[in-house]
Amino acid sequence: MDALLADFVRETTATTGAGLTLVLTADAKFARFSDVFSVGDIVYYTIQSGSGENEQGTGTVQAGNTLDRTTPLVTFAGGVYDNNTPSKITLSGVSYVAIAPSSSIILDTIYDDTSIQNEVNLNTAKETNIAHPLVETAVPVGAVFTDTNTVYTHPTTDGNLHVSATSTTNEGNVLTAGPTAGSFSWQPPNQAGSQGINFGDAFTMAYDSGTNSLDITYTGS
Repeated sequence: MDALLADFVRETTATTGAGLTLVLTADAKFARFSDVFSVGDIVYYTIQSGSGENEQGTGTVQAGNTLDRTTPLVTFAGGVYDNNTPSKITLSGVSYVAIAPSSSIILDTIYDDTSIQNEVNLNTAKETNIAHPLVETAVPVGAVFTDTNTVYTHPTTDGNLHVSATSTTNEGNVLTAGPTAGSFSWQPPNQAGSQGINFGDAFTMAYDSGTNSLDITYTGS
């Protein structure tokens, strides 16, 4: 429903009973309904009866500084809160009548805004197992979503292995492939002693593990 709001609007009424129309009297510290609204405007109103009972709803501004309390939305009377089937409270004494927002405004906004409504419907679909265009398959009531804690495992095949740790004892060593696919280790250069590094056909360089030295031999003529 569309209803209007305004700030600092309040009057009093000496109207008693549970009738429809309230005759309003100006409150010098506040604006009058007729100062802000036109006849026929629908507004959110709140009433506090002289007996302390409360009513909130939508009313219709009428001529002659009167207000019809058209649709009560919620009441608190006799210690009972009623927002399901509220009726107009029975006024007594001097009552205050003012403009005040209602929680219904939030619901009105939701139902008037398609994007918000879709989100609300989506949550409802999840909770009540009903079809919804944003839900591919209705989620059963009571469904529990658990984390499988999937842990990434790095492949261990040849070509996907991590380089071995150097530790503190491999200074000067080189990463050397082993005899089988995927095997390697840190080794001194030419640890086997049977092969050297050939610089063309003039020099051969080989590591001597016995003396911990690098031997360079001229092989040219």
